[in-house]
Formats: sequence, C-alpha cells, structure tokens
Amino acid sequence: IDLMVVGRVSLDDLLDHLAPLDAQLGRSVHANLHHPAEWAVLSRDDTVVRAILDSPTIRIVPDDTPRLAG
Repeated sequence: IDLMVVGRVSLDDLLDHLAPLDAQLGRSVHANLHHPAEWAVLSRDDTVVRAILDSPTIRIVPDDTPRLAG
C-alpha cells in the first residue's frame, strides 16, 4: 500500500503510527511524507506527482479538510 502524507508530522511519529498496520492489513504500508510547502511545489512541477494527482486516489482524511495544491 502506497500512502502519500502531506502534513506537519515527523517521519518517526508517522512510521510509529503506521507500523502496526502492516500486520493488521497483512500488507506493507509504504509512506511518503511531504511538508505542505514542498507539496505545493511538487504538485506544480514534478511530473511523477502530477501523474499521481491525475490518477484515481482514495482520500483518507475527513471531507471537510482543506485540499492542498494539486
């Protein structure tokens, strides 16, 4: 499972929270962490990120959470 996280959390904290999911889901969870400012640039300039944004995704935050650039 590929998980793209955009936010202000430390990588250590994120990985600590994701670690139990591997066993619970029976699949590896691979996280990519980006700060919102970095994401804004990537979503505009990076062809791989643009391709991801143009593909079907599953948003796993509440619907009322503001969307970041992209």
